Amino acid sequence: MQDAFHRFVEQIANSADATDLRNALGEIASSLDLPSFAYFFPSSGKGRNVRLISTYPQS
Repeated sequence: MQDAFHRFVEQIANSADATDLRNALGEIASSLDLPSFAYFFPSSGKGRNVRLISTYPQS
């Protein structure tokens, strides 16, 4: 578990874009036996919209 967490932190630190972040989140979720995850975060810039990275089905 600790190794998975350290790998996750390293992947987060090295994420260049949302795809890298999604892959890191997906890997840690899988290692924790979580079938799906959702991650909400504010986007930078005007309006501060909330962005979503998720493995839940669109519906």
